[in-house]
Amino acid sequence: MYGGPAPHQIDRQPAPTIANLRDRAVIGMLWHANASIDAVIAARVKDYYRLGGRQWLRLRDEGAERNLLVPAQLEMLLDEYLTASGIAAQPETPLFRSTLSGSGQISPRTVLRHHVAKLGRNIANLQSVALTAENAEALIHKIPPADRNDLRDRAIIGMMVYAGASPREIVAIRAYDYLANNEWCCVKLGRNRIVEVPKQLHSLMRDYMRTNTPDEHAPLFRVDSGRSMTAANVQQMIKRRLDDLTR
Repeated sequence: MYGGPAPHQIDRQPAPTIANLRDRAVIGMLWHANASIDAVIAARVKDYYRLGGRQWLRLRDEGAERNLLVPAQLEMLLDEYLTASGIAAQPETPLFRSTLSGSGQISPRTVLRHHVAKLGRNIANLQSVALTAENAEALIHKIPPADRNDLRDRAIIGMMVYAGASPREIVAIRAYDYLANNEWCCVKLGRNRIVEVPKQLHSLMRDYMRTNTPDEHAPLFRVDSGRSMTAANVQQMIKRRLDDLTR
């Protein structure tokens, strides 16, 4: 389902709370083990086991079962999560669980399906434009904040990396869809999809918005003052920036 280099979320999480470590491990399952959403949700603690001096993972999907020799990257992510969550001695319980609101501590409930689906969608969005942890970070730092187009491109890459937005969602954003104050920001990416903006993206968007003040009903990202960006424009921009990065 998801091949290639590991995506940004594994290495770009903020402070290592239990929820962050869980999400990193879930993404590792989707990426390194090619696990489906159903297999992630169905996994139990006992399905991550040691045999012959190596760690193995038992995956169940649509009645089928397979056992996978765990790659080193995924083993590290799972071990960090299990250590922080303290659930290693509870073999019959869900491997991936929700956290308790306010405390951040692990709960007995399985992680919500829509949360795992969101993490999977973020991976697919990045893969669609050949972004990875390394090149996304390098692009944002390489593009100089010199003019409006540079600031726009940094913000667009930030939207993909930090908000999990697709090119199609990005070009549909109107100025009124981005709500920001000094303490909290969010962006509407669809009829029923509102995403809280993390600090990294807030910083990129703040820099961009200082040079761009569109009418509230106008597209947030534009080719110029008279033309809206298209999904193809976003894909072409990222390809061009990646090409520049390798020169």
